[in-house]
Amino acid sequence: MRILSRLIVPLGALALASVFAACGGDDDEKDATPPTILSFTLSQDAIGIGGSVDLSWETKSAKQVIITDARGDAVPLGDAAAAQGTVTVTPAATTTYRLEARGPGGRTHSDHLMITVLPEPAPKIVSFSASPDLIAFEGTTTLSWEITDAASIAIEDGFGRPVNVDGAALDVGEVQVTVKVDSTFRLIATGRGGDRDVKEATVQIAAKPNVSLRAETSQIPYGGSTDLIWSATGATRVIVATEDGETLLNTGDSTSGAIFVQPDVATIYVITAEGTGGTVSAATAVHVIPKFESLVSLTEEAVRPGTEVEIAWVTLGAESVTISNQGGFTYETASAAEAANGSVSVPVSLAGSIIATARVGRVETSQRLTIPLSSNPAIHSFKVSPTLVGATPSDPWPVTLSWEIDGAARIVIEATPGGLLDTTEVSPRIGSLTVDVEETTSFKLTAYGTGSAKSESVVEVQAQ
Repeated sequence: MRILSRLIVPLGALALASVFAACGGDDDEKDATPPTILSFTLSQDAIGIGGSVDLSWETKSAKQVIITDARGDAVPLGDAAAAQGTVTVTPAATTTYRLEARGPGGRTHSDHLMITVLPEPAPKIVSFSASPDLIAFEGTTTLSWEITDAASIAIEDGFGRPVNVDGAALDVGEVQVTVKVDSTFRLIATGRGGDRDVKEATVQIAAKPNVSLRAETSQIPYGGSTDLIWSATGATRVIVATEDGETLLNTGDSTSGAIFVQPDVATIYVITAEGTGGTVSAATAVHVIPKFESLVSLTEEAVRPGTEVEIAWVTLGAESVTISNQGGFTYETASAAEAANGSVSVPVSLAGSIIATARVGRVETSQRLTIPLSSNPAIHSFKVSPTLVGATPSDPWPVTLSWEIDGAARIVIEATPGGLLDTTEVSPRIGSLTVDVEETTSFKLTAYGTGSAKSESVVEVQAQ
């Protein structure tokens, strides 16, 4: 609690004041006791964004109190009394409030308080664990966490697929999951301010004695293949099947072997060995890298940087495709159908290449498409108006030439018949020029860039 300074008046001064008071007249109000702020307090020194705090005061000899914020705006006090009152404020940022007590004769006394508004705290994952972290095939583990200052949470499994956390607490919570392959679960906590914290917990499947299954290549390109290498001892029957139940092998005669597989999506394969000692199982996964069947530019000629070209693609096994021009432009497909077959207009950057990335889960592949760049000026338009005139040598008609060119340092226009036109006073980029024609005339526009680079365009006026 702060101790407010009090006004101390000597006894001699009080006596002198009594003398003046006795005189009466207009000096009575001046000699009245000046206002004093006995206390000016707040309910808490610091609040979060959107929080509120109570300002309370107690005064003596005050006819009116006024509270203003740091900008000088008055705080509405409602029907609060000048002698004692409380008002609730909700500052958006750290603010100083000033209390002014007004008494007779225009005398005032003021005090001030500061309220600190704290920023939204970043989320912090105190702990994230799986218990147990070593389990049997198709066993259940509990993912538990302790988090502070999170507005939302999400958990991904080892394939990047979401784990259902509906109904779980944000601060201290848990969820049970069934695991078939070694998996690293990722917990993502997002705060109210958009900050994120990430932690991982790994769950391993306990090795089964006397049975094994592995993929010769655990990550294959779309359309590729691999062998599942398996072995089992002490078993009377061995079954190898996909997670969905498609049987690939059912034998009671062999103890090891290889199975050719060619999945077009990420697939989990399960081996089950049945024997006198019981039934044991193991599993392995094969991830499929998406493939670009084609990635082309529908614009065949060389273009200048900044020109938009239509990029089209066909993919196999992709859930999403991202297109980047390496110059700040990025496009991401909105659906799996568009990822499989789509197109987009892309402005060509100075890099002169397009990078396309196809993804499925956490697996991705990229392909570069080179766009030939041209140093020639680009004549976007060259027009003449009107194109049909009733001109004769004795009655010439005016026509207007107009153009729009990118990358031109100068232009030359030649009329046939007629020769070169004067283009010194017109812009080589966007401009127009009016000339008279007496007969059918063609105009050739030559735009010059840097060095010897140039582009040409021809228009014609027909005379009837």
